[in-house]
Amino acid sequence: MRHLIVLMAAVALTGCYKHLELDTEPTGAMVTQEGGPRLITPTSIAYPTSRSESGCVKTKPLTLTWASGAKTTYKPELCGDATSVSKTIQRPPHPGLYRDRMEGRRRMEEIRAQQAMFAAQMSANALQSFSNGMQSFAPKPSIGRIECESRMHGYTVETTCD
Repeated sequence: MRHLIVLMAAVALTGCYKHLELDTEPTGAMVTQEGGPRLITPTSIAYPTSRSESGCVKTKPLTLTWASGAKTTYKPELCGDATSVSKTIQRPPHPGLYRDRMEGRRRMEEIRAQQAMFAAQMSANALQSFSNGMQSFAPKPSIGRIECESRMHGYTVETTCD
């Protein structure tokens, strides 16, 4: 019975959030929300699924600010049964588009480098786990006590070990 309650709680908790997969064009805008952390696009934001009367998840407006100072506001509409919604916000007309594109490119290179490091670490961990597993099958060397005796015969040394 206890396991059933734990299982039911786990199932109930997995459906308690809707995820907004947010990106911008160009990428790399700072995302701020009242009472929330500062994020950089692309990013994912989880919202508790406390629905309003309309059946949509209540959200606060997001402010998106690019390196050039271009700024826009977006109010997410998370309605329906989907657990994840993807949205790409276009940068508003504002001077400094080249700067924002360069910042976005730098951000994507940073993300790719982090992903490559993560993949390399995962590969190294998998290889280490495999190596550790294989060592358990390897025969263990057993070396007893060895006694040796050396004798000089002219210019030659003869060593005998038992």
